[in-house]
Amino acid sequence: MNMSEDGLSLVKGIMSTATKMAYLLNSDKEYAEEAVERFSQLLEEHIDEVGEDDFIDSHHEGYLGYSLATFIDEASLGNSFMVDWKDTESALDWLDSALENEDVSIDLQYDVDDPISELDAHQIFVRSNLQLSAIGYSLLGLDTGDDCYREILLPSESVDRFIQLAAEMGVEITMNDVEEDLS
Repeated sequence: MNMSEDGLSLVKGIMSTATKMAYLLNSDKEYAEEAVERFSQLLEEHIDEVGEDDFIDSHHEGYLGYSLATFIDEASLGNSFMVDWKDTESALDWLDSALENEDVSIDLQYDVDDPISELDAHQIFVRSNLQLSAIGYSLLGLDTGDDCYREILLPSESVDRFIQLAAEMGVEITMNDVEEDLS
C-alpha cells in the first residue's frame, strides 16, 4: 500500500490496537493472528474504496470508528455478531450461538411470555447483559452508525481493557445497561 506518512502512521496505530484487541479476546493465539489478518484486509479494502484522503479525514472528523466497529465484528476479533435492529428472533439466535461459543450455560429470563413479539433486540441485549454480568460476562454493543446491532460477548474482566482499546480506535461502545423505550 503506497500511502503518505500520515496515512501509514494512522494504519499502524489502528493495526497495533486491533492486534491487542484480538489477543485480549482470544485465548487461541493462532485464531487471533488470523483475525488480525482479516481485519487488516478489511481495512486495506476500505482505504482502497474511499481513498487515503477521505480515510484520514474520516479519522479526524470522528466517524472512522463506525467502519472500524464493523471490521471488529466482520474480522471476528472477538465473539461478536450482527443483527438487524428490528429482528428480535435473530438477536436471540445469535446470542445463543455466542453463549455456546463461550461454553456459557445460562437460562436467560426476559420477564415476558414471548420475547420475540414483546421485546425489541435492544431490550433483549440489555436484559441479557444484566443477567450475564452476574456470571462474569458482558454483552456490549459496537456503534456502527447503521440500523443494525453489532454485539460482542466477552468476560467481564476484559471489559475495561476492551473499552480502552475501542476508544483508541475511535469505536463507541454501548454498555447495554439501560433499557430504553424505542417504540
